[in-house]
Amino acid sequence: MRADKHDDLVDTAGWLRLPNVDRLPEVIESGLKSTSIWTAPLALRARYDIWRQGGRRVYPGWATYDDITPRLVEYGVEVVPYRIDVAAFWRYVDECGYRQMAYWEGGRARAGTEKWLEHFVSIDLLRPRPSEVFVDVASCSSPFPDILRQRWGCRTYRQDWSYPPGRNDDRIGGDAAALPLPAEFADGLTLHCSFEHFEGDRDARFLHEAARILRPGGRLCILPLYTNWSYCTQTDLAAWHLHRPELERDALVCVASNWGEVHGRFYDPTHFVERILGCLGRLRLRLYRVENYLEVAADCYLRFAAVFTRT
Repeated sequence: MRADKHDDLVDTAGWLRLPNVDRLPEVIESGLKSTSIWTAPLALRARYDIWRQGGRRVYPGWATYDDITPRLVEYGVEVVPYRIDVAAFWRYVDECGYRQMAYWEGGRARAGTEKWLEHFVSIDLLRPRPSEVFVDVASCSSPFPDILRQRWGCRTYRQDWSYPPGRNDDRIGGDAAALPLPAEFADGLTLHCSFEHFEGDRDARFLHEAARILRPGGRLCILPLYTNWSYCTQTDLAAWHLHRPELERDALVCVASNWGEVHGRFYDPTHFVERILGCLGRLRLRLYRVENYLEVAADCYLRFAAVFTRT
């Protein structure tokens, strides 16, 4: 599949427009086509760098966000349709004061509304209760822990690799797959547009860690959960000055210009079974298929949300 096959998926600023699945049956059926690193239409230096980081196949373009739920249902995954209450979402935005926040420039930055939507849906799915303990994983500068504390009365913590190592008041620094927290510490864990950035085996190791940290009945919400008919790692070579990603030999490396991130994982059915279903342990998975995300805003892309419950 040539790179220009999907030129219509990228807007004038170079950002991915996640398409309606029903409009692209050829993508859904076949997935992205790859070439070997050394025959890819990329600069020699780029090919060499990708090879050094573990890549062996490449696609010079963006990964598509495919609906693989029919195959997942065959593996026993519970898939539930979910509709956003759009009016309730906008009330939530106004009541929380997102437009007055520096976070995503008060919604003016690209995909700002998507970030608000992820917060809203995770709250709707998890139903936090007063005094419950929540950890927002890969939180960075998100206002989400403050909103949970102020509006829902939860005890909240924020975790991010950029924080000082260890636990310092409400901040937890270090690797999300090895949290410095005792067993059965939390009632809830949230990840907003972050799980896809967990390189190597950190996705599987994080699920084991979540099962350890959550109390019985505790919930983990991961959204969005990215899927494709091909197992993909999306990367922007221009962002490699920040960090060189750990690429996998069996993943198709999608080189996405102007994306701004070094690593984003898209699960195909086989790897979803291996890396998610195979690591559940005491967790029970329910996958929500969001039916009306485009009714919120044209740049929203929250297609799937995963909720894991500790048994």
